Amino acid sequence: MAYLEDPIAFYHAIDSLIITSRFEGLPFSVLGAIACNLPRVLNDVPGLRRFRCYQLDQLHMVPKENLESTAEALNQSVNSPASGCNLRETGLQIFSLEAVYSRIADRYESVLEPVSSRL
Repeated sequence: MAYLEDPIAFYHAIDSLIITSRFEGLPFSVLGAIACNLPRVLNDVPGLRRFRCYQLDQLHMVPKENLESTAEALNQSVNSPASGCNLRETGLQIFSLEAVYSRIADRYESVLEPVSSRL
């Protein structure tokens, strides 16, 4: 299980990450792939569908349980150049601790602001 000790080497050793789940939350494997600028083929299911709104390069969303679409997307991801992709930078802007906690703090402040104005 050396890939668990050094996941960066694992991500750099593969051509594309494919997730064919019927349902997902926010998998760390996708975040790792984003951090390594690795193309992803994801099923268009709740949890994974949310990655579409971030306009990430090298992202292929396919209908669940559709082998032909998955194979076509995998072929595209392997044969399309990854140079100039925005994955890591965009991933940091969206998923870094600073970005996530900033959005949480902003949300709390927006909820508390009307309450404090009434006091």
